[in-house]
Amino acid sequence: MPIARTFIDWNQPILPAVADFLIERYAIVGDLDLSNVIVVLPGRRAGQRLTEILAEKTENPAMRMQLPQIMTVGNLPEELYTLKQPLATELVQKLAWGHALRAVDREQVRQIIPETPADNDLLRWMEYGELLWQQHIELARDTLHFGDVAEHGTSLDGFRERDRWQIMREVQSEYLKLLDHLNLWDQQTARLYAIESNECTTSKDIVLVGMVDMNRVMREMIDQVAKRVTIVIHAPKRLEKRFDQHGCLIPEVWEKQTLDIDTQQVEVAEGAFEQAEATAAAIASYEGKYRADEITVGMADEALVAHLQRQLAQCDLPSRWVKGKLISETAPYRLLTAIANYVDSGRYEDFASLVRHPHVYDWLCQQGVQDGWLMQLDRYFNDHMQASLGEWLGKESKWNLIQPIYDAVEVLVAPLKTERRPLGEWSTHITDVMVAVYCNVELDRENSIERNTITATEKIHDALLEHTDVPEGLAPTTDAAQAIRLTLDQLSEDFVTPLQDEDAVQLLGWLELSLDDAPALIVTTVNEGRVPRSQSADEFLPNALRRHLGVLDNSRRYARDAYALSVLTHSREQLKLIVARHDVEGNALAPSRLLFAAKPAEVADRVLAFFDEPPPSNRPEFIGFEVSPRDRSAFSVPAPKIETPLTRINVTAFRTFITCPYRFYLRHVLRLRDEDDAPRELDAMKFGNLIHEVLSRFGQSEARFSTDADEIKAYLNRCLDQCAKEWFGAARLAPVNVQIAQVRQRLNAFAVLQAGWRQDGWTIAYTEVPTSSETVHFDSGDGRSIELVGRIDRIDRNDRENKWAVFDYKTGKATKPDVAHGYTRYRKQWKDLQLPLYRHLAEELIGTRDVDLGYITLPAQLAHTGIQRAEWSRDDLATADELAQSIVRRVLDGDFGHITDDPGNFFSEFESICQDRVFERVFEHGLERMA
Repeated sequence: MPIARTFIDWNQPILPAVADFLIERYAIVGDLDLSNVIVVLPGRRAGQRLTEILAEKTENPAMRMQLPQIMTVGNLPEELYTLKQPLATELVQKLAWGHALRAVDREQVRQIIPETPADNDLLRWMEYGELLWQQHIELARDTLHFGDVAEHGTSLDGFRERDRWQIMREVQSEYLKLLDHLNLWDQQTARLYAIESNECTTSKDIVLVGMVDMNRVMREMIDQVAKRVTIVIHAPKRLEKRFDQHGCLIPEVWEKQTLDIDTQQVEVAEGAFEQAEATAAAIASYEGKYRADEITVGMADEALVAHLQRQLAQCDLPSRWVKGKLISETAPYRLLTAIANYVDSGRYEDFASLVRHPHVYDWLCQQGVQDGWLMQLDRYFNDHMQASLGEWLGKESKWNLIQPIYDAVEVLVAPLKTERRPLGEWSTHITDVMVAVYCNVELDRENSIERNTITATEKIHDALLEHTDVPEGLAPTTDAAQAIRLTLDQLSEDFVTPLQDEDAVQLLGWLELSLDDAPALIVTTVNEGRVPRSQSADEFLPNALRRHLGVLDNSRRYARDAYALSVLTHSREQLKLIVARHDVEGNALAPSRLLFAAKPAEVADRVLAFFDEPPPSNRPEFIGFEVSPRDRSAFSVPAPKIETPLTRINVTAFRTFITCPYRFYLRHVLRLRDEDDAPRELDAMKFGNLIHEVLSRFGQSEARFSTDADEIKAYLNRCLDQCAKEWFGAARLAPVNVQIAQVRQRLNAFAVLQAGWRQDGWTIAYTEVPTSSETVHFDSGDGRSIELVGRIDRIDRNDRENKWAVFDYKTGKATKPDVAHGYTRYRKQWKDLQLPLYRHLAEELIGTRDVDLGYITLPAQLAHTGIQRAEWSRDDLATADELAQSIVRRVLDGDFGHITDDPGNFFSEFESICQDRVFERVFEHGLERMA
């Protein structure tokens, strides 16, 4: 008996019509008993919507209704036959594939995967096993196994993979044997067995809706129960020749059809922002005719969802992406990721990620830790660059807040730092850690963010319970990190469905649109590769082989999407198709070829529309929506507010004031600074500080009197080793070790320079002076003064020539002091006053300002190691003093109200406050642009 086909014209949405069909067929004298009916739909959302429509249509109290059994097509087969053994879970199947792959000779395995993982790399073996599992599922759905591919492929020109597929068949056989040994059934094999044994049967009526592309297994199963099956086809009866006896599309026919698309329904947009803008404008054009739940936006490219939701939110229009949020984006998933990384490595960067997790941070606060520990953690790491914590370096006051944090985390994860054990035994320990973090967290299911956390923890718990059910012979022995990562891998593609919201515009994936019944529809990214989807590269089943085997190929995908677009054009009151020129990453896109399945004149119009320059925007304005981004900031740069005048200033801070008084205020008055632990090597300042520390110790040692370069080198190397141990400990980052070696090279070059300098009669008299207890006051020229702060790297004395020299060590480029300070023979404009002001600091120690000034340079280019002396005259230095006095007066007056437009990279940490990259920034009263 042939399967009954029922056509419902596509000039209406399908689901309300199906509800009418069910009522008309099964209603008897006020009763609608659908309990003996199975309705099969492509997706769960369509099933939920059909339930709602049936309820709405049977609201009459006089009618009693019993709902049908509604399911997706993937669940129907198990309703048609009796299982003789339990089905293997997805996890068990993947583990079994990994075992089967490892059981085959390695040389043979390399014909499947060129680089075989290590024997103990469970996740990699499972990853490769999952590749075979996916091919197994797809082929079995069309009644094929790997050996069939090897056999049938030989009749296809260019097929050279026969040996590979035969080896894969050996792995497949090993997989099935393994499950059989465990008294479990592979689902795909169970279905094939039911078909071969003619076991499919049912006592219920089956109504298939929207099933226009079924695999061979589904076709053969419903053939065995054909007398109970009705297939509902959403198309006019006159088009019945475009569908086969199972209600599926005939690809060859659909490839030749023109599609009834009104060119006015097509709009071209440049990129992601313009697509979002066009969508918002289309909704605005409805002028309130449709409620939010009567408007659907189709997302052919899911990467556009976030952009679109932001745009709609600016329009005060809520939206709901029906898929929801990926589990992998939720806090519990990220917590487990951080725990696995830290337990596996023990590295500082993984520890820092773990304690920054918001729920771990809250948990730590509940342990009674002191405030300020996170800033101390950043500073401690930047100071010591340790690969892992536990060995505490430096003063206790620098790590006293973070040691309790470290200890608390170690106690938390201690159950996970034990020996390897069977997979299922880790479930309790992992659960205990999660419970410890979340036991005191109050969460509300009606809050969308908190609901995500609840759902994610439930799914994690379910996955861990599943581990305990893995058969003993299949359960791998793992460490905790592997067990956690296996859990995460199970959940990586799961979603947390969002809360229902009748006031939200629904965002649906492309394949769900043909079953949606909203009267107004906007489809985004109607571009080639999205609509229709195509698969141009497949490592195992390229398109030509797919077509040859009769499995899903690009021609079937084209037919499916051409049909879907036809349904949309005929069943909606409002339809807008938006074609993008570029995707969210800026890659060029081509328009969908479905748009060119039209009459020649229409094709020409659409080609011109896509490639022509876009016309000026004439978007209607509406509340909450701006056609173009703001051209000026909504924030103003705050004016300086002085409560207590500065009483001291560092000699290096004068450069900051000269460059930008306002940024001087931010850095030296408010003491704002960047703090993070992103660096994985010493930055330029810390690299220089290490060199300075070694040279400071040298300058206070007896070795400073030596004229022997080798003797100086030996001392410097010993001193460097000691400093490196004190600063960075034994477990330091690898890049730091490389940098220490670079420091050693520079110090060795310095040793040669120093030996020659000493032979010329120069001796280091002072190092790192003045000390913090020694005060130097600088006269402002108007009767006031300020404390001048600074630390001179070294002061040298030459008794032969009766001279003093003041030096600053420089580890960057070997720049002359005159150039670095901006005051040269050709350009007399001070931009730094460090060396001139050193004269005033030195005077307190040596009784004179008449000193040579200069740099001792230790650059990366060792050949440029040397002494660079300044060439300023007394008159030059007098102008420096005058400028310093004027700056001191302004500092004492709190005059910081001028801001520089382009301070360079010197102040990158203040970009946001100063709005350096904002067009037409706004200043508060009391702050103005520096001339």
